Amino acid sequence: MVKVKRVKDRWRGKDWYVVMSPPYFGGVELGAVPSDAPSKLMGRVIDATLYDITNDFAHQYLKMYFQVTGVEGKSASHHL
Repeated sequence: MVKVKRVKDRWRGKDWYVVMSPPYFGGVELGAVPSDAPSKLMGRVIDATLYDITNDFAHQYLKMYFQVTGVEGKSASHHL
């Protein structure tokens, strides 16, 4: 009989971090991203439309990219 090798689920060891828009965009929550260490979030790029930030339908086609520059607790801050 062959023994079955158990595979460790890598998702269980990860924490979810809330991604916030910069203060000049109102500090709106853009979403959440998983990471096993806060240092691995640095440099990660998150995309969002301006509609997600302002809730103005006229800005739906404007896509913006944000790069994570810092992590405080479970919140990630970044710049445009």
